Amino acid sequence: MGGKTRTLQTAKKPSTTNRNNTCYDHDGKAYPSQKAMCEAFGVKLSTFRGRRNAGWDLKKALLTKLPDRKNS
Repeated sequence: MGGKTRTLQTAKKPSTTNRNNTCYDHDGKAYPSQKAMCEAFGVKLSTFRGRRNAGWDLKKALLTKLPDRKNS
C-alpha cells in the first residue's frame, strides 16, 4: 500500500488495422475497414469483434461460420 502501483501486462493480439484504418486479413489482403473485411468473409462485424475480444485468432474469427438455425 506504500504508493507503489503495478501495471497489468497482457499479451497483445496482432492488430488488424494500421494508422490509416486500412485493415488486413490473415493472408495480408488489405481492406479499407474492418466492416469491409467482415463483409468480404460473410461475418457480422459485431461477431468478428466479439470473437477477437474473446481471444480468437484473426483467421479463425474470419473463417468460422455460424451453424444454420433451423426453425423448430
